[in-house]
Amino acid sequence: MPTLPRKAGLKAALFSALLLTACQPEQQPQPPPPPADDVAVRANEFFEAAYDAGLALSPMSQSYLGIKDDYDKWDDFSDQSYQQRLDLLIAQRDELVATFDVEHLPPQERLSYELFLRDVDNAQQRFPYRYHNYPVNQLFGLQNSIPRF
Repeated sequence: MPTLPRKAGLKAALFSALLLTACQPEQQPQPPPPPADDVAVRANEFFEAAYDAGLALSPMSQSYLGIKDDYDKWDDFSDQSYQQRLDLLIAQRDELVATFDVEHLPPQERLSYELFLRDVDNAQQRFPYRYHNYPVNQLFGLQNSIPRF
């Protein structure tokens, strides 16, 4: 006889737990994240394309990054190559300025915009002095970079 009330108590506890869980408010599905800002996406795509275009001119940099497209080539160290890289940077800068209004860019992309412009300006200012350096020294130069490559 004492087992009957114990079973009844167990049934009552299970029934109450079932009722309590059934009364929980229905979970609302999480809303999907808002779509990425179109301007930010386009700006990031531009910066990535600009980086890839510059990287395509340097097989040694590709190799350092593990890209094996031009694994058997060295960089072109000619004056024509330096001029080509500078012309590419200037064309990319002009495209960036023509395509994006800095006032409409989110903060992260605005910073990338300003840094890109600064890098191009620095490259332009350094270009006339590209030969004002010691071609061989104990730390840098072709004698170190090519064997290390």
